Amino acid sequence: MKNNAFLHLALDERHIILTGIKNGSTKTEIAQTIGKDKSTVGKEIKLHRSLTHKCSIPLKCAAYRKCVFERRCTADCPEYQPFRCSRRDRSPGTCDGCFGWKYCRFNKYTYSPEEAQADYRETLVDSGQGVNLTVSEAKKIASVAKSLLDKGLSPYRILEIHPELNISEKTLYNYIESGVFHKIAGITALDLRRQVSRKFSKKKSITHKKRKENKYLKGRTYKDYKQYIDENPDVFIVQMDTVYNSEVLLRKTRAVHVPTSFGFPMIFGRHANLRCKYGNRHFGCRGYCVDTVEKMQRKFKST
Repeated sequence: MKNNAFLHLALDERHIILTGIKNGSTKTEIAQTIGKDKSTVGKEIKLHRSLTHKCSIPLKCAAYRKCVFERRCTADCPEYQPFRCSRRDRSPGTCDGCFGWKYCRFNKYTYSPEEAQADYRETLVDSGQGVNLTVSEAKKIASVAKSLLDKGLSPYRILEIHPELNISEKTLYNYIESGVFHKIAGITALDLRRQVSRKFSKKKSITHKKRKENKYLKGRTYKDYKQYIDENPDVFIVQMDTVYNSEVLLRKTRAVHVPTSFGFPMIFGRHANLRCKYGNRHFGCRGYCVDTVEKMQRKFKST
């Protein structure tokens, strides 16, 4: 078979292992069949075999069947011999295919390829999750980091002083922020100097900038205008706006609107001498009504 000694065991190879166990093959013979080392096969069987029948005898004695003391097993029995099974305990390592399965009353182990594959997948996934740290290692790092963090030192500076911790700066930040040392030493993310003194970036500070109350708008807002109109209903009102007509010439156009029942918007240009050239422009009304302003004022006065 093709040599795949550096690859993980697949489900098909685990089925071959079970077939070899039932046929009474040794671990070396099974390893040669699937192209692995014999230690790989031995570890696979020992790790994934399961106890299917537990021994009900109070003392696992090899002389149990031919006991002369009526099977009253005690530890100080002169006929006591610890039970050993070469097939179960040595090679291949399980009881699958054993001829004495029906008569054996001791612990029986079996190997299932499907359960072994599922256990392998679960271990493979879980190995990439969580924290790769023992409790003793976590206590050691927490005891060193706690006192130095209280003094205001950063994780970078802590690892410079204690290189024996053998972890990176990013790893220490991740341990602190994920709460690994919270129950051990009470270390939280708020103990980090960098996070406590962090300021908003420029973009965020602009979004939170308060609106300025300009002094020149005092008494000139639309609310002030409405209040003034309510207090002076007979006042004469003329509304004017300035519009940039041409981006090239930057020509300004002023629109004057008299809000009366017979008023209409009047539009005239800043440069009156250009009105012949641009006379067909549409500004809401056609042409220019420059001299209309005075006529309307006289008409208002006469009324």
